[in-house]
Amino acid sequence: MNIMYKLIFLGTSSGDTINKKGGSAGIVFQVNDFQILIDPGPSLLQKARECNVKLENTNLILVSHNHLTHCNDLNVLIETMTYRGMETKGVLIGDEATIYGTQFERPVLGKRQEKLLEKFVALKEKEKVNFGTLKIEALKTKHCPMAIGFKIHTEKFILTYTGDTAYFKEMKNEYENSNIMILNNLKPFNYKSENNLTSEDTVNILKEIKPQFAIITHFGRLMQTINPVYEAREIQRKSDIQTVAAKDGFAVDPLSYSAALRQKTLNLY
Repeated sequence: MNIMYKLIFLGTSSGDTINKKGGSAGIVFQVNDFQILIDPGPSLLQKARECNVKLENTNLILVSHNHLTHCNDLNVLIETMTYRGMETKGVLIGDEATIYGTQFERPVLGKRQEKLLEKFVALKEKEKVNFGTLKIEALKTKHCPMAIGFKIHTEKFILTYTGDTAYFKEMKNEYENSNIMILNNLKPFNYKSENNLTSEDTVNILKEIKPQFAIITHFGRLMQTINPVYEAREIQRKSDIQTVAAKDGFAVDPLSYSAALRQKTLNLY
């Protein structure tokens, strides 16, 4: 049986709420008729319409942390995919702060929306959960308390989403065996960041992990000003890993970008 994969970037900005150059509505990952929505940030409904993505087809939601650019439209998405509560549907996998809140912050997930889901699960780093033929693994980040990244094990490849994170020395262990990487690359070369990746960090990660294909997204103002396409080209030159910069509405079949992936079968368990 042929398995069809598709990635759709609904938004590529790190700050849609204050910067209107690009949305921050999240990433759609489709596996045949199964649809995952990663980090449903602001402008989700608008961007989904523009990209012809049917939010009601969403089966699984992944939320990396409780900053609004990653979870602002979570409850809107749940209402949409359950037809405003007419169906109980879907699973939410997220960080603890988004689902349960913290000592200082309320949970993002609403009480009404909890009841509309089939299930919701809060993961800490290194915890894993199986979902059909997929395995979802929570990754360590260096960003804010409880934030996580995701490693998605499919039948054909491992897709890793860094979430928001600064560079840290254990990254090689977190990302090992990744075939495709989506990196939230906030700042360009020659800039520093305490809580997010820069282009130099991305080069270092790609050199260590050596995935078949990398996509950079979640751009700050500086990245947008100098054009992420040029940054991606320089990242590819320095890392020797095929790298592209996403843009709002960017859609790609991950398998089409790397012949090596077509021939690789992974033992998931």
